[in-house]
Order: sequence, then C-alpha cells, then structure tokens
Amino acid sequence: QYYSISQAGVGSQVTFEISPKEVVDLAKRYGASSICYTHNEPTMWYEFVKDVSKLSKGEDIKNVLVTNGYITLEALKGLVGCIDAVHIKVMSFSEGFYRDYCAGELAPVLDASKYLVKNGVHVELSYLVIPLLNDSSEEVGRFIDWVVNELRVDVPVHFARFFPVYKLADRPPTPADTLMGIANTAYEKGLEYVYVNNVFVEGLEDTHCPRCRTLLITRYGSNFVNSNLTGRNECPSCGLKIPVVGKPKVSPPKLY
Repeated sequence: QYYSISQAGVGSQVTFEISPKEVVDLAKRYGASSICYTHNEPTMWYEFVKDVSKLSKGEDIKNVLVTNGYITLEALKGLVGCIDAVHIKVMSFSEGFYRDYCAGELAPVLDASKYLVKNGVHVELSYLVIPLLNDSSEEVGRFIDWVVNELRVDVPVHFARFFPVYKLADRPPTPADTLMGIANTAYEKGLEYVYVNNVFVEGLEDTHCPRCRTLLITRYGSNFVNSNLTGRNECPSCGLKIPVVGKPKVSPPKLY
C-alpha cells in the first residue's frame, strides 16, 4: 500500500542523518507524546528503534511499532520494556499466501503476536482484505478464531480496505460491504474492539465500550477527534478499564 515510499531510489528523495538523541529531542520540542516507528519496515533498522525507544522512555514518551511482525522472538525480547504498543499487519491467514506473495511464513508473525501479548505489550492487529486472495469467509473466520482463542478478545483488530496498486493493480478495491460483513462476524465471534479502515464511513473507526456500548473515542480515519474516557482510561458509564496506551490528544479531522 506504500509503493511510492518503498520504491524510492537512492537520490530520488531528500534524506538526512539523525541520531537517536536528536529524534527524542525533536519529540520533546514539539510536545509529542509518542514516537511511532513505521514506513519502511522498522525491523530493518531494529538497533535504531531500540536506541531511540530506550532514550525516550526516560522522557515519558511512548513508543509505537508498526510492523509486519516477521521478527524472531530473540529480537522481540530486546524491545519488551521499551516499546509500549505494536501494530502488526497480518497479510493473510494462509501459509500459501505468505509463501507466494510475501516470500515468507505466517507462523513467525503469529508467534510474535502471542509473545508480545503474553509479555504485556499493547498489541493491535490489522488484516488487509484483498478480493479473491485472502477474503474468503473461511480464511478470515480462522484468523478471527485465532485471535479469540490464542490472544485475547480485547485485542483490537482492524480490517483494512485494499486498493489496486503495483503488482496487484488488476485486483478491484475491497467492497465496503465485505469489510462491514467481516466486522460483524468478528463481533459475533467475540472480539470486543473491531475497526474498518480506509472506508471513511462515520462510526467504523470509533471505539465503544464492549460492556455497555457507550461511545468512548471518535475518530475520522486515523485522526483522533474526541474522547469520553475518564482520566484513568475507563468507560464513564460502567467503569470498564479500556486498553488504551497514553492520553490521546484531540486533533482536527483532515481530508485525505
């Protein structure tokens, strides 16, 4: 989904060197409450992530990793205690898909997810729904069942809309109805926090209390709009503790 970024050749982009300390200093200067490591795959610059996150923890700045999850457990051990939240992008629930389209394996991604949850790191998963490749009710159902049975029902799961690009330009965009149907199935199977991404329909990325259904967080796309959470990240209606990292700052919606 980030072809223009990942394919940029040497010299085609303006780049500069920056040290871990400079990253943290910039975050402090602009009042950032967190640092996010993403685009391109942050496991490719693991040592830099580790150095920055260690420094920022001392400044009370949260650290968020966005990754494909293809990482060894030994490497993950070095991040537990430094990283506060991890967003893992699961591309399919089929070893065949990972072999044919990702030149990798699904099992390490699942193992990494389980390890992080077990060790108290806030984990969110996304599943890019690609028509005719990984969108069958059977495959998506197995993924949902795995989250419910092997992780926890309160692990947030995002089902993302696919758009045709690069080597999959012949595929149609994911129908919005497909994504909303998958989200309904996920709720029926027991997941408590389910989101639909890249559709931009009101309410699909909001957070509701799983116990009393009170609207807790309003979003537009990835932008945080409003929060009704208490100061301790609890539902104001029933008191349920909501798995939120940090204190989100309200930002005005922007159009994409």
